[in-house]
Amino acid sequence: MEKSSKVWLIILFAVAVYLLMGIYADFGKLAQAMKDFRWAFLPLFALTTTNYLLRFIKWDYYLKRAGVYLNLKDNLFVFFRVLR
Repeated sequence: MEKSSKVWLIILFAVAVYLLMGIYADFGKLAQAMKDFRWAFLPLFALTTTNYLLRFIKWDYYLKRAGVYLNLKDNLFVFFRVLR
C-alpha cells in the first residue's frame, strides 16, 4: 500500500472514531462543551506541541552526533520514555 493512501486511511479511521465517540457522548453535550471551551488557550496548546517537536529534533540531532541511529518509531518511543 502506498504511503499517502495509508495516511488517508488513518485520517478516515480517526474521523470515524471521533464520530462514534460523538454519537456515544451525545453531540448536543459535545457541541456545548466546545462552545464553552476557552479557545484563547488553543495557541498555548500549539506552542506546547511545537516545543515537543523542537525538543525531539534536537534529541535526534544529538543522538546522530553521538553515532546512535534509530528508526523514527524507536526514536520516538525512547524520546517519550525519557520524558517520563
